[in-house]
Amino acid sequence: MSASGRRKQEVVERYFDSEASYWRDVYRDESLQAHVYRRRMEAAVQWIDELGLPAGTRALDVGCGAGLLSLALASRGLSVTAADASSEMVALVERQAEERGLGDKLRARQVDVHRLPFEDGEFQLVVALGLLPWLHDPGGAIREMARVLAPGGWMIVTADNRARLNLFVEPRESPLLTPVRVAYRALTRSSRERRGGAFSDRHLPGRVDRMLKAAGIEPRRRTTVGFGPFTFIGRALLSNDAAARVHLRLERTSVKRPALRRLGWYYVVAGQKLS
Repeated sequence: MSASGRRKQEVVERYFDSEASYWRDVYRDESLQAHVYRRRMEAAVQWIDELGLPAGTRALDVGCGAGLLSLALASRGLSVTAADASSEMVALVERQAEERGLGDKLRARQVDVHRLPFEDGEFQLVVALGLLPWLHDPGGAIREMARVLAPGGWMIVTADNRARLNLFVEPRESPLLTPVRVAYRALTRSSRERRGGAFSDRHLPGRVDRMLKAAGIEPRRRTTVGFGPFTFIGRALLSNDAAARVHLRLERTSVKRPALRRLGWYYVVAGQKLS
């Protein structure tokens, strides 16, 4: 790992260590962000249920965060390894697994996704929700996740969609301003890092698909989930309740409008490792 990559990784680890309680609680509140996070996890869980994996199937949840997905998979009888770079997140998952009586089906490990401490082909399912935006080398991380996935196994990843609907209402997300954003981030990165903040990145769905294919994972199923965040120059255009209503209405409308579906907040893709 390069020195700059290591620095970025350390900043991300410190951020999630300090914000562990937020990521535990955010799924439970009624904000638009929470609605969309829940929808993202529900989509992944539904796809996993439809795979019909037998009890005891080995699953790896990379970037497990507060562990909600790991706990859901363990409750379904899968043998789950919850992995995260944050020691606070790992401790949180371990506590919740014990509290729910799932300690025999779920183990938590502190890992660097760019160098996973697992054998080749060790897992039949690898899931990474909300992980790619925080990585300095997402392509390398996907290759590493593919390495520990068994031939014929499934990988589900999500990305913050660069082509989300907000692209058309938020001037700061305009493609024309990309050079300005890059320069601004470079200028403010050191001060933001000193304050404990971390930058996340968005990706075009096509780029995510290309990274998967380069790692030997063939995308089989795709969607986006959620709409928002409905801002203009960084300020919310709608109240939280109104934003949630618009999100839900767009979700329903997008079922019959594929062009709208491509503009969702988060991209979700399931791929299968070629044998």
